[in-house]
Amino acid sequence: MATIKFYQLLCAQNARYPPNVLPAGAVMSAQGPGFTRELLFRTDVLEVRKVVSPWAVFAAWSGVDFKKLKKLYRATAKRQGLVHIASKDALTLRGDVYTVDLIPVGLPSRNAWPTAEDEARLLLHGLLHGLAAIHEAGFVHRDLRWDNFACSPASPRRWFLLDLETCAPADQSPPPTFEPAGWQSGTTLVHGLYTRASDLYQLWVAVQPRCEQVVVSAEGRAFLEAIATPPAQQTRSAAELLAHEWLRCDGAGLCRAAGAQTGER
Repeated sequence: MATIKFYQLLCAQNARYPPNVLPAGAVMSAQGPGFTRELLFRTDVLEVRKVVSPWAVFAAWSGVDFKKLKKLYRATAKRQGLVHIASKDALTLRGDVYTVDLIPVGLPSRNAWPTAEDEARLLLHGLLHGLAAIHEAGFVHRDLRWDNFACSPASPRRWFLLDLETCAPADQSPPPTFEPAGWQSGTTLVHGLYTRASDLYQLWVAVQPRCEQVVVSAEGRAFLEAIATPPAQQTRSAAELLAHEWLRCDGAGLCRAAGAQTGER
């Protein structure tokens, strides 16, 4: 009876919550071409559960391999700037249902648009740490868009990448049906391959509408020009760009500017 009353109280309070409170207990569902993706903000622990089914259909559409994805999560477990599995047993494929429990639980990016250059710097600093970790593991993200970014609720914002389920080994041809929103025809792919430089360029495509107007310093403009370089002409890596003077990074082992620090929830 006490549990029922507590649930009724939560329902009654739901309408009073501010818009940036996460929908705990609610299932958010999205349909893909023949598959479903679901997100559940758990109420028993501070984690997000993602479910994809049928996995075989998603894998064929995206070119994502479960064993390689598991390897990526393990390789980036202690890196900042990207989402992590909650525990070593939190990623499973049972039958044709993929399930993963993720941390940290951050704010959706729609609630934290940068309105000043310092905020844009923190955004790009955190996301670039995530890309560097993915790239050093031999993978690329491939779906860099505003909805796949999140940040810590406290100020200053610390940003990290979401949706590693779109990651695949670098320098491969994507399946013909896989072309996320924002890919630029004739530019994103390099001779038909999605490269690490493709990720850097797609990061620019994603942040340009929200960062270009607020970044006004010479150093900031130079950084934006660097990530806006077409992939075929890009000569710098994500790790090298972290050393750019505009970001003021203390180094991968010391920096605390990015979100999703080890163990953070």
